[in-house]
Amino acid sequence: MTNKEIIYVNGCSFTGGTDIADELYEQYPGHISLDYAINTTGHPEAFDRSRQYFNWKQTLVANDPDGHILEEEKKLRWSNVLSNILGIDVINNSCAGTDNQSMIIRTCNDIAKLQRQGHVIKKIIIQFTCRTRFSYVRSWDSNSWDINKSYIYAIDKRNKEKITLDDEFYMRYINLSLIDGDYINPYENIFLKSYNPCILYEKQSEGSQFLNYLLQLKIYKNAIMGSTGIEPIFVDSWFLKLFGCQIVENDVRLYNSSIDSKSIIDRTIAELFPEGFSSMIDICLRDDLVMTPGYHFNSTVHKKFAEHLSERYFK
Repeated sequence: MTNKEIIYVNGCSFTGGTDIADELYEQYPGHISLDYAINTTGHPEAFDRSRQYFNWKQTLVANDPDGHILEEEKKLRWSNVLSNILGIDVINNSCAGTDNQSMIIRTCNDIAKLQRQGHVIKKIIIQFTCRTRFSYVRSWDSNSWDINKSYIYAIDKRNKEKITLDDEFYMRYINLSLIDGDYINPYENIFLKSYNPCILYEKQSEGSQFLNYLLQLKIYKNAIMGSTGIEPIFVDSWFLKLFGCQIVENDVRLYNSSIDSKSIIDRTIAELFPEGFSSMIDICLRDDLVMTPGYHFNSTVHKKFAEHLSERYFK
């Protein structure tokens, strides 16, 4: 048993540090600007460029059997930088491609096990993901999560964290916005077209989608509080800020600390982010070359985000 104080972090690839170490290697294609990433997300141009990048990345990973790339990602991602700033161990159990529901289930499961091991959870930080991802349980297993057979996490299985969180189960994560992607098989396509949350989502107006997204996050936050007795810190990568700015006319309320509007959107945002709204997208300017061709933030943004979190939530 131990009384060691730790910070627990969960999220998707933005939290895991995917692509963050690629700039260290030869023939890296170079960063793209935040503005370019915002304006091409979901466009054919983005898929073509990303596919070329992923082909380069697969070759890079294939020549790295010892997992050096993954180890560099762990060193550079914001959770590790935050750990170094605060002098407190951080457990980052993020999972590329995950949806929010699975993230919360994994968090509650992990915290219960960590507490049984005697760890003292100082903070829980959840970097939620986009609203278009859904999941279903494929099978129970005791090894690790199924992460869309992602090449980078094939390495992760050979480089487990020191603290083993067992009895996990295989989840299949599907992104509704990428339904035409080649990794969604015909049976999963049927699932998406028949799964009620997916149907309801497609029939909602954008404003209703945004409100539903916020309310789901609020439910997930309450679930963590009810399960662990700890109020988690919810932070954004760029999904909510981008979607919110598109839908909410005055996006100042996304990070305005003096919200007093009676609208349900404003109230929900205030409840979700009582100490202020934190997003990686606010760390940089639109023209800054801060994103990889895989549409993830680079190490500079991760470092600045860790510094921001330390100032806002740990002073």
